Parts: sequence; C-alpha cells; structure tokens
Amino acid sequence: MKRKSLLVAILSGMLVLVLSAAAVLAVFIAKLPENNNDNNEWIRLRDYSLPQDLYEYGLTLEWLDERGNPAGFNAKKPVVILFEGAVPKNYKSSYTLDSDIYYYRSAEEHSIADSSKDMNTELAFYWNSAGYNVGVFHYENYAQGGLQDIVKKIYSARNVCYVNNAGETVYPSENFNLTEVFVYLWLKLLETTPLNDTDTPFGCQEVRFIGNSVGANLAVSVADYLYLAYEEGLIPPYAVPNRIAMVNPWFSNEQMTLDVDFRQDAYGSALEYNAKRIGELAKKGVVFEMVEEDSNYFTSYAVPYTGLIGQEGDYLLGTEGDCALFRTILANTATLWFAQSYQNYFTDEYRLLDRAALDWYLYSVNGSDDSSLTDSYYGGPGTRPMADDIINYLSGRLYGVSAWTPTAYIRAVRGVQYKMQKKDYNNETGKYDIVTDFVMQRFQAEAKQCSDLSKTYVCGYVYYNKNNSRYVNWSADTHLKNIKVTLTLELSESQGATKIFTSMTGEDGFYCFEIEPKYYESSMTLTVLTGTKYAYAGQREINESIYEQYSTSTLNTASVYLDQTYLEKGSSLVQIIVKNCGLKLR
Repeated sequence: MKRKSLLVAILSGMLVLVLSAAAVLAVFIAKLPENNNDNNEWIRLRDYSLPQDLYEYGLTLEWLDERGNPAGFNAKKPVVILFEGAVPKNYKSSYTLDSDIYYYRSAEEHSIADSSKDMNTELAFYWNSAGYNVGVFHYENYAQGGLQDIVKKIYSARNVCYVNNAGETVYPSENFNLTEVFVYLWLKLLETTPLNDTDTPFGCQEVRFIGNSVGANLAVSVADYLYLAYEEGLIPPYAVPNRIAMVNPWFSNEQMTLDVDFRQDAYGSALEYNAKRIGELAKKGVVFEMVEEDSNYFTSYAVPYTGLIGQEGDYLLGTEGDCALFRTILANTATLWFAQSYQNYFTDEYRLLDRAALDWYLYSVNGSDDSSLTDSYYGGPGTRPMADDIINYLSGRLYGVSAWTPTAYIRAVRGVQYKMQKKDYNNETGKYDIVTDFVMQRFQAEAKQCSDLSKTYVCGYVYYNKNNSRYVNWSADTHLKNIKVTLTLELSESQGATKIFTSMTGEDGFYCFEIEPKYYESSMTLTVLTGTKYAYAGQREINESIYEQYSTSTLNTASVYLDQTYLEKGSSLVQIIVKNCGLKLR
C-alpha cells in the first residue's frame, strides 16, 4: 500500500481559542527540519470548531495531581496517558478506583476489606509518586454505544457521532475522527512545552499510552499516526510513544469496512488493522504489553476467530486466518493472562466499564503491597511486585507484566506469555515443578506470574545520549541500529580462557544474547564497538565495560554502573540481565 495521504486534520481547542488550529500547527512545523519528501503535499491543515454541547471536559487532555485534581504539565517528567473504553452517560474517565468495591468497609460487608484498608483509591497518587505526568484523554461523549460503532470513530470522520450533555445523539455536519483530536491536543501541548531530559529519580524519559478495551485501538492508532508524521519530519521524535499497554483490548474479527482516514486505506476488521500496525510499530521501537482477563479471548466475539484448532468449548489458537493475525500481536507483545475472583463484589455499572484489569494495572505501578516481602534482596514492601511466587524463586530474577516493570525489561520478554500460576515444591524431584493456577482473590499488586521462559538473556538498548544524561531517553531518534556489541565470558580453565559472542542492534537499537547454562558462573563483560562516529556517554569516568543499566538487583534506581555481572548457576535458573548503553557523537 503506497502511502498517499497522512491527513493531518487538526482540531482547534475550544471556541474561545484565538489562534486557529492551522496557525498553531503551522508555527509548530516551521520549527522542524525541512523535509524534501515529495509526499509533503498530503498535509492539509484544517480548522475545526468543537461542539458546544459537550461536557466541559469533553475532548480535552487533562493532567492530574496525586489527588486526582487538575494539574500542570512538567516537561522534565515521563508521560503516561489513559485512553479508557466505552462508558455510560455522565461518566468521567479517571485513575480513581470505585471505593464501593475496593476501599475498606468492614469484614462483615466485604470479605476482602482487610487487604484494601490502606489503599489509596486515587491511583494517580502512585503514578505521581513514580514521577510521571499523569494524563487522561477525555472522549467520553464519543465512547457511548456499541463497541463496533465506537471503534469506527477512531479512524473515520464520517462515522463520528456523539452524545451531548442532554443525552441526545448528535451527528455533526463537520466531523473529525478521534485519532485526529488527540494528535492535535498532544502536539499543541508539546509546541509550548517540549519534553526535556527527566529529573525523575525513578524513571527514564518516556511516553507511555494505556488503552482499555476500545481505548487500546485508539492508543495504537494514535501511535501509528504519530510515527508516520515523525517519519515525514513533521513532528519531533519525543512526540512518539515508546510503550503501549493494551488492557482487555477489543481486537474484534468482526468483518466491517474500517476506513482509516490518515492512511486513505480500508481494513476488514479491527483485528486486521491492529495486527499490521503493532507488528510495524514494534519493529520501529514501540514496546507493547497486554493484560487480558479472558484466556479464551479468541472465542469471545460473536464469531470466533478463524483458524482455531479443536472442538467447540475446547479451542486452541491456530496458525491460520484470524488466529495468525492475533499471533502477530502476541509475538510482538509481552502478555499477562489475568485471573481474579473479586469481581463477585462488582456492581453492574462497574462491570460495564470493563475496568477490573485496568485498575489492577494502574495500581501495579506502586510495586509490591505484600507485607511479607521483607527480604532485602527484593527491596521490601512498596518496591517491586514479583513475577513468580517469592517462596519458590528466591534465586530467580524474573519480573512479570505490570505497570512497574521497566520498559527495557518488557522489551526483553517480547513474545512471552505469562499466566497466573504458582509453582510448589515437589518432594519426588526436589524441584519447584508442581504448577497450579493462581486466582487473585483480593485486589493486590502481586499476580504470581509464571511463564514457559527457559532461557537466560543478556540484552539492552544502545542509544544516542543526546544530552549526556545519566537517564535513558527513549525518543524515536535515539535508536542506534547496526551497532556491534560484544559479550566476553571469562570461563573456567577446563572450558578455555574466554568465550566471545557478538550481536548487532536492530532497528530499535536493541541487542540480545542467549546464554547457555554451561556458561553460568562466568564473569561477563559487555563492550559496545562505537566506531569512529560515537563515543561512550555519561557523567562519570567511562571505560569499555561500564554501562548505563537497569540492574537486575536494583531495577528501580534509574541507573547503576557495574564492571561485570556474575551468572548464578542452577538447573532451572533463568535470568534476564538488562544493560543499556548510551553513546554520544565524537
């Protein structure tokens, strides 16, 4: 498909704005490098007037403080933006837990009360504590009705309608799709407050989207739009998201004509569009994670996915048809199959929101809330949730899918599927190999995630450190591809003196080595061959074996410098060691 048109159709803000949308974006683009691409004629700047009968927050990008109140935007903090799914009338999207369900009442009224009595129901508190700008894209007036109708509004202006504040459905004469709305609001913000290096002690500079239900479709569409615009030189690299969480995503295989305005193309289903886009965006550097409550997701629609294997009621995901499309999504995503039983306490209104997994994900950025996690090796309460049962994996270094898990680690486990299981000790084998399902019976951070991951990796990003920062910058222009990385293992005398492996970074700047168990207990040194163009970057004295990294023992401290890493030996031990290296121009 030849790209002919990326319709940069931009909304003005509210009617009271003095500048038109065209003028605002024209000023913005004028500051960018000149692009000689012949496709520049597809830019069409349009001025829109927003409907006056929306709620006062309708079609806005709101920033929240730790109490869930409106806040300012800090250009030196990483960004998280929530795209919620279908909502009822008079509902406003937020990071607030339903206190009737989760907050402390009494043991007689609520059997999980004891576990939630100390919980802050304003989940924005935890994200603010982690150093983020906490945002919500408000499109609630457009997110009412059937999911199929809502998802069409994401891509196609001619399908847009909304419910006004009087409860009436309105079909405006001049339409715009929801992707265009968000892009305008986001770019208008960045035009006045461009993102800079982070001053957040617990995080790197990143832009993260969280999409729930049909909101996952919107998050992917916006990322697609922004990446196309970035590649044409129209927007700065920091405007592009680098991590997208998809929670209970609505990847329906229902056949429909899905017109995508900015691509001037049509797709046969939401599943088809998302499979194609996620595959492309993952290659370019967007890190995807998914939390899904339905383990039989592929049969959850009116028409089950095509290509399923098995008999009715006992299907498995096949490799053809719709199953092949969904496998593309899974291959580019770290996935958690989420299971919980506390939905027994949900109200009917809350069930309609399909927010249970979303609320868990939002809360998980807090890290562990299990008071039994006191071992200093794990950092104690409030630091990190375990991927696996802490009792069974005292020597393991695996972390599961959660909002807390660092982006580089989520990239490392791309394609890995985590199930909520626990492993118990087997007296016959002397190993923790008895696997049983784990269902979360109270709202908590720990999900006891297990996977079939059986390999040890040493991996990370090599990136351009534009401002010699001690923090990783995930901007789209920092990915350094085709950089040679060398891993040197100092072996025992019986194995020889050293073993050297080499790897080249991919398009997203990521490299990865698989370490065989026979090489465990070897000292490891990583070297990035910078060539003549780049040199090591950092605020300390740098030599070839010191790297900016998320250490496996101190993952929440932003950066740690180590000369070598020692691989522990164990018959079933799997480790993922992430080392990121920032380079600068000579």
